[in-house]
Amino acid sequence: ALPEHATGEGMLKRLVPRVRKQGWNHQQFIEHWVNVHAELLKKLPRGPRRYCQLYVNAEVPPPDGITALDVHIDGFSESWFVDEAEMNADNATPEGEALVEDNRVYLSRSQRFFYDEVEYHVGAGTTREQADHVA
Repeated sequence: ALPEHATGEGMLKRLVPRVRKQGWNHQQFIEHWVNVHAELLKKLPRGPRRYCQLYVNAEVPPPDGITALDVHIDGFSESWFVDEAEMNADNATPEGEALVEDNRVYLSRSQRFFYDEVEYHVGAGTTREQADHVA
């Protein structure tokens, strides 16, 4: 069971790690993801309530005694939906099919994870609203 202070407004949240196809460099991957894939996503009849692209700009080794993952991740996408029906609503549309097909152009590996969010600490004396507006 989640703690009472779980956040996310009851939304279905999906996190997708993305690994570029062999032969693509990181910059080519990001440019395609931003300029092609995101534009296709904007054409979906409904689309997710929230969509974020998270670009990996550095890998930090884990602490001693913890083995690093054996994968180089180029980015993550985060999508929020009201429910599973909303998430699947666009799949059968031409725009949804184009989006899925585009994944095959630039991705070699991916996995979809559904997650719950619990925020424990923002910073000493900092509210969530203040943290969201830090310059």
